[in-house]
Amino acid sequence: MPVHAGWSTNMSPIRPLLLAVLLAGMGQLAGQSPFSIPAWLDPYPGATVETKTSAGAVTATYEVEAPVADVIAHYGELFAAQGVPFHPEMYGAAAVIRGDIPGCGLTIQVRKKSAVVSVTITATQRPVIPTMTGQDVRRAMQKYDQPVYPTPKAPLPALRWPSWLTTSDDVAATIRKGVDRFKSDYLETQFNSTQDRAAVQRFYVELLNTHDYPVTMESSSITPPDRPAVVEGTRTFPGAGRFVIHVDLTPTSGGVHVVLRITAHG
Repeated sequence: MPVHAGWSTNMSPIRPLLLAVLLAGMGQLAGQSPFSIPAWLDPYPGATVETKTSAGAVTATYEVEAPVADVIAHYGELFAAQGVPFHPEMYGAAAVIRGDIPGCGLTIQVRKKSAVVSVTITATQRPVIPTMTGQDVRRAMQKYDQPVYPTPKAPLPALRWPSWLTTSDDVAATIRKGVDRFKSDYLETQFNSTQDRAAVQRFYVELLNTHDYPVTMESSSITPPDRPAVVEGTRTFPGAGRFVIHVDLTPTSGGVHVVLRITAHG
């Protein structure tokens, strides 16, 4: 255990930071010199001090042949010189002195021990909270007083029927334009297929997935063959919107009725 006649410290000043005051104080601790007991807190004259350091704390102990009252008075003078409030708590022949200074919490225990006085000093590292004036606060808040406008959306590409979006039976189909109840533009066609519903469903799943319209919704393969089914694929345009291709499959007596629709969602 190292032996010292006194202590020294080289605590760098804390730069005031705007906003996040507590975080600023904690951040400063990581970049400063190793924590130690304040240099002005000298031991009682003639004492030999033993120190023990741990993360964020220093404990110093010593014994001295002197009256308890003289040791307390010694620390009273040191506190007064630094402008630190001094209020010793007396417990018979013992005293506890607490001090709260920037970056450090102090506890000094003074107690009579046989022919000597035992002194234990514990210094605990604390974050330094920067002092902020009204002007500092106003300056920090100025950026929040500025109007914030939403980022303009990029325009969607023109809605056109993809050349690859064919009918499953290679039959002629008429494309019509429309606007749905959400005021979104769409293009639509419908036709009758002689294939069974499951085959048509597989056709459009493969078609959408291979043309940058990954399938996001599809009826289960265990759906009874006489029940309707759907397939839906989406292509997203970052910052603009998306195109959605929806396929409705309704079984008929001769196969399946297919409705294809591509809708622009801005």
